[in-house]
Amino acid sequence: MPEDKRKERDQLFDTKEEQMQNQILHEEKASGRYSTLRSVCFLCAVAAFFALRYFGNLAGAIILSAVFLLLFVFFVVRHRFVLKRIQILQNRLLVLSEYRARTQNDFTLLQDTGSDFISVDHDFSSDLDLFGARSLFNLLSTAKTWYGRRIFAEYLLSGSQITDVRSCLRRQEAVKEISGNIDYLLDLQAAGKRSRRAAEDPSKLLSYIRYRDDAKSEIGALYTAFSVLSSAGFLLSIVAGFFLSIIPAYVPGIFLITQLLLMAGKYAAFKPIFSSVSLYSAQLRAYEDMFRIEEGMSYSASLLRENQKNLKHQNGEQIVPASASIRSLHRISVAVQSRSQPILFFLLNLFLPYDVFCVRSLVRWKKSYGAVLESALQALGTSEALMSLATMSVLYPECNFPEFVEDPHGVCFEAHGIGHPLIPADRRIANDFAIRSGVALITGSNMSGKTTLLRTVGINAVLAYAGSVCCAADLQLTPMNILTSMRIADNLGEGLSTFYAELIRIGRMVERAKEGEPCLFLIDEIFRGTNSRDRTDGAKIVLQNLSKDYIIGLMSTHDYELCSLEDIDAFRVRNYHFSENYDADGIHFDYRLKPGISKTTNARYLMRLIGIDYA
Repeated sequence: MPEDKRKERDQLFDTKEEQMQNQILHEEKASGRYSTLRSVCFLCAVAAFFALRYFGNLAGAIILSAVFLLLFVFFVVRHRFVLKRIQILQNRLLVLSEYRARTQNDFTLLQDTGSDFISVDHDFSSDLDLFGARSLFNLLSTAKTWYGRRIFAEYLLSGSQITDVRSCLRRQEAVKEISGNIDYLLDLQAAGKRSRRAAEDPSKLLSYIRYRDDAKSEIGALYTAFSVLSSAGFLLSIVAGFFLSIIPAYVPGIFLITQLLLMAGKYAAFKPIFSSVSLYSAQLRAYEDMFRIEEGMSYSASLLRENQKNLKHQNGEQIVPASASIRSLHRISVAVQSRSQPILFFLLNLFLPYDVFCVRSLVRWKKSYGAVLESALQALGTSEALMSLATMSVLYPECNFPEFVEDPHGVCFEAHGIGHPLIPADRRIANDFAIRSGVALITGSNMSGKTTLLRTVGINAVLAYAGSVCCAADLQLTPMNILTSMRIADNLGEGLSTFYAELIRIGRMVERAKEGEPCLFLIDEIFRGTNSRDRTDGAKIVLQNLSKDYIIGLMSTHDYELCSLEDIDAFRVRNYHFSENYDADGIHFDYRLKPGISKTTNARYLMRLIGIDYA
């Protein structure tokens, strides 16, 4: 039973939450111990130094203080590891709470709406609520990186150009494998949450990485030698002058001026190089953790195995994992960030050839790993996109993967217990619906469920072609391009009326039909922006053009004259309807799809309900 599977899912969530809360309590106790130990060691180091110094034992004071300081550093490092584990566990709890929110269609915790992917000109995305607030993307996306979000959006949009289902089946196989591994899903998302900026476009970093004129040539051997010698000369001259008094006072000044001139000479050239990596320190840390999780997985699905190979590359005789290469870049970015403070920048470059060290480190990294960074980020994004598709399996354990079939009639869509994933499970009404040729003409009163049925069919087709579980007990379909005409609005800026805007959208359907492409079309209230006669005549013309063996579709209408087309074989029309009933408590919709033509209307009742009476 669906309720039993949802209870099992909720029990799994409860178990994971209890485990993580216990782990957090354990780590917080360890954190308290390390905090106390580091404080004690520091105080002991100070006390030991002054105590032994007071008794005249300077060497003993230095040695004992050094021992306590080393212990202090050890406990500081251990404490940082504990704090990191606490942060990861807290992030896992947050990820779990987001999954709970998704099961209730509660979007308050789900911040990523995918609104940057909205396109009113797309074949179906706006009509089927794929992007924007309370959309499919908003519900399912768990991607934290720039590539992950975009690849997931591409998967959702893949239904606009389906040529075969091999790629769909490969994604489906991958999603099946990872959807049952809740720990993997929690870990990868928790790692991505380590940086809120992980979703930012890394193009600036990649642009520098792809730039082939190495910064090493900008520095040059002569500049490097001068920088090293001037730093060393400045330090040695100060030491020699202070302890030996054999160096004139002006000598350190000469080295200082030389170093300042070298810093000023390359400051403008180094600035764009450093800015390319300094902004990505937090992202690189998150990437490293995510890469490590992916590298540690053992997969059987072909797409997952192939994707995982892109996280390793050959560097000489070594095979270097992406996590190691990103760790190196992260360390360099931390070093680069250290120079962002003016005083620290001045001191570091005064006593050391610091900028030269940073630039040469970047150049070495770029030479060793730069060519594979983008492919590694794309591989990570692919994993995140597949993880987002797996969200459907987590949310709807009672639902199943679709089956792609070959139909002798050309195209088909046959579903049992199909519902809309954006409607909460406790309010969702599932229907059986099958169409193997022609057009399903849907009639019914206002608010009875006609448009919802169209969107239900469309959004489940989107999920099927993306490679995910569908919101259905069973779904069989053939490869078809999805085309819709539902949310049509005028465009004053371009001088388009609602009617003409709809004509353009339906014209695309007719053109695709002429090209012989298998299609699933969804038209809601066709030609609502014109008079009844033109609407009826126009609808008949459209149906004639879309009456092909390789095309099926759903059309909702209030124009009951179109229902008579069921008796004409050339139109391939079958009538379905939704109905309602009335009692003393008001109007009641059952949202159940039935064969035949609707016999009820409710416009007058609804007008009376809001206070509009008629004479």
